[in-house]
Amino acid sequence: MTRSLSIQQGSARAGLGAALAFYRQAPLKLGAWGIGAMVLVQLLAQAVSGWRPVLDAAELQGGPALLQLVGLQLLLVPLLLVVLTGALAGLVLAAARWHDGHRTGLADLLRPLVLQPLPLVLLPLLSGALAGAAGLVLLLPGVLLAFGWSLALPALLDRGGEAWTAMATSLRLVRSHPLRLLPPLALLALVTVLTLPLSPWLPGLWLPLFAFGLQDLYRSVSPTLEP
Repeated sequence: MTRSLSIQQGSARAGLGAALAFYRQAPLKLGAWGIGAMVLVQLLAQAVSGWRPVLDAAELQGGPALLQLVGLQLLLVPLLLVVLTGALAGLVLAAARWHDGHRTGLADLLRPLVLQPLPLVLLPLLSGALAGAAGLVLLLPGVLLAFGWSLALPALLDRGGEAWTAMATSLRLVRSHPLRLLPPLALLALVTVLTLPLSPWLPGLWLPLFAFGLQDLYRSVSPTLEP
C-alpha cells in the first residue's frame, strides 16, 4: 500500500517536466521515430486515396464505384491504426524503460514489433471496431469505450497476454480510477486532435510525449492490479 501511494504521488509530481526530460535523453531518436510514423501514415493515406474513384452525383447514390470508395476507407482506417499503434508501442516501451532508469535505444522502439506483433495488430482493430460500432449507435458509449481502452497498450507491453486481456485490464483501471485518469486522458486526446490537421511534423514530435503520458498514467495506477 505504501509503495502504491509513493508511486502515485511520484507520478503526480512528474507532469510535463518529466515528459520533457524523457524527450531530452534522445530527442533526435524519439522525434525521428514519431515523425517517421506520421510520414508513413500520410504516405499510406495518399497511396490508398490514389486508388479512389472520382464520383459524379449519380454515382454517389450507389453503384460499384461507391462500394469501391467505401471499401478503400474500410481498408485505410484499420491500416493507419495498426501503423500508429506499432509506432506508439515502441515509444511506450521506451518511456517504461526510462522510468526504470534505462536510456532509450533503437532496440526498445523495435522490440514490441518483434516480440508481440499479433497482439499489436489485433489491439487497434478490436478496440477501434468495437468503439466505432458503439459510437454509431450512440456517440457517448463509443467515446467512453475509447477512453476505457486508452491504457490497453501499456498494459499489453507490461503484462503480456492477448489484446482483449489488455483491453479488459485497461477498462478495469479506468473504471477504478475515473477521476484520476479521465481528465488527463481527455487532455492527451484533445492535444492530439489539435495537432493532426497541422502537418505530419508536429504530430510526430508530439507522439513521444503522448506515449510518455500514457505510460505515466498507467504506471500511476498499475500497482492496484492483481499480480
